[in-house]
Parts: sequence; structure tokens; C-alpha cells
Amino acid sequence: MSGKGQWSQSANVDIFTKGFGSYTSFSHDAADSYQNSNLTTDSKTGETLETIDPLFVGYTGTLAFNYNQTWNRYTLNVNLNGRLQSKTLYPNYEDAPGYGVWGINTTHTFNVSKWLNVMPSVGVENIFNKKDDRIDHDNIRHALYSPGRMFVVGLKLNFKG
Repeated sequence: MSGKGQWSQSANVDIFTKGFGSYTSFSHDAADSYQNSNLTTDSKTGETLETIDPLFVGYTGTLAFNYNQTWNRYTLNVNLNGRLQSKTLYPNYEDAPGYGVWGINTTHTFNVSKWLNVMPSVGVENIFNKKDDRIDHDNIRHALYSPGRMFVVGLKLNFKG
């Protein structure tokens, strides 16, 4: 990047991944990024830029923990994941507060025959019911659009060749 006051950096780090035994595994991952976009004028024309949203997002991080266990013809997979974000600053608007949102999902794989796996799943997104409850008006910008806690269910049929 060129221009005065412009700086950008991001980093993704795979901290640890390890399995225990051939049928059991536990893993976790983390990623972190930092953004500072203090650009308020066009570096070529010098004009004020009023449409940059957001002006600044500090830290954003994601964490994931995964457990996988197989017993005979059944496999359990449990995933806990989270996204953490610092306060978001908007020019000419009310700033959006920081947040942390966590979810847990489980998938159950049943090997019912040599040609079929049945995989029901169930989970909770936004476990702690985090919402941006500020009254909506023309001067607000939101960083979190979640309506709150959500329950998720699914069913996958895997036909094997």
C-alpha cells in the first residue's frame, strides 16, 4: 500500500492440530487479524472519503475446537467455535460495540449399511444470545447482525458407491 497513514497486516496461525489414536481425535485452531484503516482522504486527489465503512476494525479472532470419536459403526463429531471482534469505528456514525459469538454443533454418523451413512446433526449458534440491541436509527451501523440464539438441525444421507 502507498500513501501516508495507510497500514495493513493480517495473520492466520494454525496453533495446534493433533490426533490421539486412530479412532479418536481432538484438535483446535485459532486465527487472528488486526486492521487499521485510518485512510480518510484519497491519496491521488486529496478528496475527503466519506463512504469508507468501517473506518477501523481492531482485532478479530476465531477459535475452533473439534472432537471426533468412532465406535464400531458410529462416529461422533463435536465442534465448538467462536468469533471475537473488537469495537468497530464508523466515520459520522455511532460506533458498533465489540462482541463474541460462540456456537456448538454435533454430527452423528451412522454407518447403516455398505451403501449408506445417515448423518443427523444438531447445534446451537450464538450460545450466549449476543445481540446488538441498540435502537435502529439513521446514525447506527451494526457489526453484529445476529438475531440471537438459533437452534440448527440437519440430516445428510451419504450414499456410498
